[in-house]
Amino acid sequence: EADFDRLTGSEQREMSQVVGLWRDAADQGNPHAQHNLGCLLERGRCVQQSDAEAAKWYRKAADRGLAQAQFSLGYLYEQGRGVPPSTSMAAKWYAKAAELGDAKAQCNLGVLYDQGRGVPSSPTDAVKWYRAAARQGSADAQFNLANLHTKGRGVRRSDADAVRWYHKAAASGHTAAEYNLGVLYEYGRGVEQSDQSAAFWYQEAADGGHPAAQNNLGLCFEYGRGVAASDKEAALWYRRAALAGNARAQANLAYMYECGRAQAPIWVGQPAMNGVPPPPAFDPELKGANLKEAVKWYRLATAQGDAAAAEALADAMAALEDHQTRHRAQAQAQRGSGGHAGRGDAKAD
Repeated sequence: EADFDRLTGSEQREMSQVVGLWRDAADQGNPHAQHNLGCLLERGRCVQQSDAEAAKWYRKAADRGLAQAQFSLGYLYEQGRGVPPSTSMAAKWYAKAAELGDAKAQCNLGVLYDQGRGVPSSPTDAVKWYRAAARQGSADAQFNLANLHTKGRGVRRSDADAVRWYHKAAASGHTAAEYNLGVLYEYGRGVEQSDQSAAFWYQEAADGGHPAAQNNLGLCFEYGRGVAASDKEAALWYRRAALAGNARAQANLAYMYECGRAQAPIWVGQPAMNGVPPPPAFDPELKGANLKEAVKWYRLATAQGDAAAAEALADAMAALEDHQTRHRAQAQAQRGSGGHAGRGDAKAD
């Protein structure tokens, strides 16, 4: 997997020899060598990248019954890389590999049956193949099987069974499974309700970069659910989710700024405009509110269709306009009096 250009001269010569041996074996019909050569071509490792050439070698190995190659060829068909896009051809090759026990093919075939792509929609067949792959440790299949249990599609509806499969997927670091566990623990579905367990799983998923989990973890910190309340931690996680585009987090972060509960950026060295200095980051009369930041984040959430954020945006914009008007009036009054209010010395010499 190493970048060929970063290898030392001796390592490049050694790798070139290996590729040469694989090519010779592939030419002689060795399916494993054919598949390995296809992998190098698909990824551009030590050879010129070519999806079409990769598909050629995958097909040769797939025709010889190698499950890995059948999966790889099916994937190229599903993605339309090196071959014409065709979910029906993808399903054909996934099915061949799945019958031979390839877990990735079983999971992907389950997805096609689940979504009715390339094959007739069949929740029952989706469950069959998800379960086969899940039993082999496929975290994606375990997650997908859990989802079907929550919906009762192709299998009896059972939050308890969903929790069991989510736990298995989460044990492999599947962030969406970790997030869903957090939701189930928060609402006591399939498990005894536990704010501590919900916060734990939100934290796991949030650390893995899951925006919705980051937002929910922010809520835990804001309201002290399962963790010690902390505006600082709440704002931190809201910001991470907001920067990833999560509309709810953008609105929640805006609210924290509006209430003066999030750390505001400090303006340093900004020049005055027409003799009027920029308004402070915090409005003392609003106990630290940063209306500019609030408006910015409400606006971003509103652009994604968040109706509650749209209502809050109108209020925040009105408050910001009023604050700026008062600030300009105060600055003009100070210039007119020749000094700053409260700065004069009343003691005579």
